[in-house]
Amino acid sequence: MFVRRRLELIAWLVGLAILLTQFPIGECYSVAPRLPYRSSLFSSSAADTSQSSNNRNILSFDQAVMSRFACKSFQRANATVPECVTASPSDPEIIRQALECIDMARLAPSSFNTQPYKVVMVHNPEQKLALSRYCLGPNADRVRDADCTAVFLADRKVLKTLPRFSQFLQQQNRQMTKLLAFYIAVFSSGYPLPRILSAILSFSFRWAMSMLNIVTRILRLPPTLPTLSSTETWSTKNAMLVAMTYMLACSSRGLATIPMEGIDGPGIRRVLRIPSRYAIPLVIATGRAASPMTNLDWRSRRYPREEMIYENQFGG
Repeated sequence: MFVRRRLELIAWLVGLAILLTQFPIGECYSVAPRLPYRSSLFSSSAADTSQSSNNRNILSFDQAVMSRFACKSFQRANATVPECVTASPSDPEIIRQALECIDMARLAPSSFNTQPYKVVMVHNPEQKLALSRYCLGPNADRVRDADCTAVFLADRKVLKTLPRFSQFLQQQNRQMTKLLAFYIAVFSSGYPLPRILSAILSFSFRWAMSMLNIVTRILRLPPTLPTLSSTETWSTKNAMLVAMTYMLACSSRGLATIPMEGIDGPGIRRVLRIPSRYAIPLVIATGRAASPMTNLDWRSRRYPREEMIYENQFGG
């Protein structure tokens, strides 16, 4: 009985995969409008924000990229507070700029514009101290000393947001088609099921797709099936686009940042009351550098370009 049910499940997944080949994937990327909580970026007040930003001499993109570095230590807003004892109070102006940066970062692209991420900006001294307890080694000092820390979350059950997404589309005089919902389900694997069942279903579907890809190559048919990722990999990829955009926005405003993955996820989830459906790929401490980098020669080096970038094929 168990084997029979497994075979039925695989047959169903293969049927879905075959259906996927009948539609051009690219058409689905243009149907989703921006979600309304991003609309402030395009409102009349956005012009005022842009004007005030220009007055602060925001760096060009090239300058922002070249000046970004991983800040190892931050300047405490109140240097009289003993270090390594409690969290520093935060500068309201830096918090305002950091929130402006994360608001701008929401313009980063995401798969089907589903925006499968959340960001928790921690700047209250008590919360900074609580968060620091679950950041490992020197990361704890950085969280306590920095003015704020952005905690990035990746949604592993994005299909739970489909009713909200459908409502958005209706507000934009569009509809949530079955095909669009199907594509989101296929690429995200973010099924609203218990984690074990979701993992089994995701693995089974990806396995079926891999088998079909093998058959396609054997028969020398045109490749029409995508390579799928696990739900955590998919949502993390989307969240990291926002995280990198945030760091560059901070760099353009003279704010120092450092991305950190040395964290205790379950502990952070508990103190920040984060639902279990969200993975925590990284946190980014933000503030003023304790020792501003005036000489870019001592920033971290990179491998030579010819070792990392190829043209037209791997290995050049």
